[in-house]
Amino acid sequence: MFCVWKQNMLKDNYKKVETKDLHISLRDLNLR
Repeated sequence: MFCVWKQNMLKDNYKKVETKDLHISLRDLNLR
């Protein structure tokens, strides 16, 4: 159970980082 919970947390964190990176790259593109 704990392992599954940890995996889900990692997945959520990864998704957050992914979207953040996407936003940053989009912003960079708009700035240029």
